[in-house]
Amino acid sequence: MFEGNYAEAEAYVFSTNFLRRQMTAAQKQDVICRMLDKYPGESIRQIAKRCGTSHSYVQKIKDKRNEPTPEQKEFTEFCRTWDALSEPRRAEFVKSFAPDIRDLLTSGFQ
Repeated sequence: MFEGNYAEAEAYVFSTNFLRRQMTAAQKQDVICRMLDKYPGESIRQIAKRCGTSHSYVQKIKDKRNEPTPEQKEFTEFCRTWDALSEPRRAEFVKSFAPDIRDLLTSGFQ
């Protein structure tokens, strides 16, 4: 019979399951993401200890999770380019793409 508090029991279960060979890399990543969400105030090392894994692995998962999507990167680059354009060039762009912009706005971006 286990004697301890909830946090100790949870740490034991996660660390034991994390070491099982049956867990895929995706399942391990999912556990880490859930723990990061469940304990947002804890450090990477604390989450790693809870999961029974290395802090560098947890950091890698956290960094990957926070990485912008390709679409977000593309939009950010577009915004930088837009900000660098002069007002006449912006007007020229809008005029050139007005029909497309209008279609997007009226279709709800579908």
